[in-house]
Amino acid sequence: MIQSATSITTVIAANGLLQYAWDNPTVANKTLTLESCATVAAAIVVVKDEIGTAEVGGTTNTITITPHSGDTIDVILTSLTLSANYQSVTLQCDGVGNWMVE
Repeated sequence: MIQSATSITTVIAANGLLQYAWDNPTVANKTLTLESCATVAAAIVVVKDEIGTAEVGGTTNTITITPHSGDTIDVILTSLTLSANYQSVTLQCDGVGNWMVE
């Protein structure tokens, strides 16, 4: 399932793969908050700057991915930022409290 976004609140990756493509060039600096890893065990999330708006004309429009409160990304990170055009990242939940970058 691919969800394209015009606004971001919480991504719920229930039981499987969720591909999240940011496609709104009018919104600067976006934040995506992942669901609790314990709630969505073994889920995989793909986040992509689908139309290349992370950096336009010297202006950075980052996509910052944050885990649910108490969770981490790659054990030590409290956020992960995509700042290059067309950049993507795949995250997999360990079912306990860590989103692993694949």
